[in-house]
Amino acid sequence: MDDSGQQVWPKVGDEASFLLVDASCSAEAVSRISAVDGLLHKGNIVKWSNSPQI
Repeated sequence: MDDSGQQVWPKVGDEASFLLVDASCSAEAVSRISAVDGLLHKGNIVKWSNSPQI
Protein backbone atom coordinates (compact mmCIF):
# COMPACT_ATOMS: atom_id res chain seq x y z
CA MET A 1 0.00 0.00 0.00
CA ASP A 2 1.10 3.54 -0.55
CA ASP A 3 1.15 6.31 2.05
CA SER A 4 -2.54 7.05 1.48
CA GLY A 5 -3.57 3.39 1.94
CA GLN A 6 -4.21 2.58 -1.72
CA GLN A 7 -3.18 -0.86 -2.99
CA VAL A 8 -0.17 -0.50 -5.27
CA TRP A 9 0.75 -4.12 -5.90
CA PRO A 10 -0.35 -6.68 -7.03
CA LYS A 11 -3.07 -5.55 -9.41
CA VAL A 12 -5.38 -7.57 -11.64
CA GLY A 13 -3.55 -8.16 -14.92
CA ASP A 14 -0.05 -7.98 -13.43
CA GLU A 15 2.35 -10.60 -14.76
CA ALA A 16 2.47 -13.65 -12.49
CA SER A 17 6.14 -14.58 -12.68
CA PHE A 18 7.82 -15.65 -9.46
CA LEU A 19 9.73 -18.43 -7.77
CA LEU A 20 9.29 -20.19 -4.46
CA VAL A 21 12.38 -21.05 -2.45
CA ASP A 22 13.05 -23.00 0.73
CA ALA A 23 14.19 -20.19 3.06
CA SER A 24 13.24 -19.00 6.53
CA CYS A 25 13.14 -15.31 5.51
CA SER A 26 13.70 -13.03 2.52
CA ALA A 27 17.27 -12.24 3.63
CA GLU A 28 18.15 -15.94 3.56
CA ALA A 29 16.56 -16.35 0.14
CA VAL A 30 18.72 -13.53 -1.24
CA SER A 31 22.01 -14.21 0.56
CA ARG A 32 22.20 -18.00 0.24
CA ILE A 33 21.76 -20.46 -2.58
CA SER A 34 18.29 -21.79 -1.79
CA ALA A 35 16.58 -24.71 -3.48
CA VAL A 36 13.87 -23.59 -5.91
CA ASP A 37 10.65 -25.40 -5.03
CA GLY A 38 8.47 -23.72 -7.63
CA LEU A 39 8.88 -21.48 -10.66
CA LEU A 40 6.03 -19.77 -12.48
CA HIS A 41 6.51 -17.71 -15.63
CA LYS A 42 3.59 -15.58 -16.84
CA GLY A 43 1.20 -17.79 -14.87
CA ASN A 44 2.53 -21.07 -16.27
CA ILE A 45 4.18 -23.63 -13.99
CA VAL A 46 7.73 -24.21 -15.21
CA LYS A 47 9.00 -26.22 -12.22
CA TRP A 48 7.26 -27.61 -9.16
CA SER A 49 8.92 -29.84 -6.58
CA ASN A 50 5.65 -31.63 -5.78
CA SER A 51 2.37 -31.93 -7.65
CA PRO A 52 0.74 -28.50 -7.54
CA GLN A 53 -2.48 -28.24 -5.56
CA ILE A 54 -4.28 -25.95 -8.02
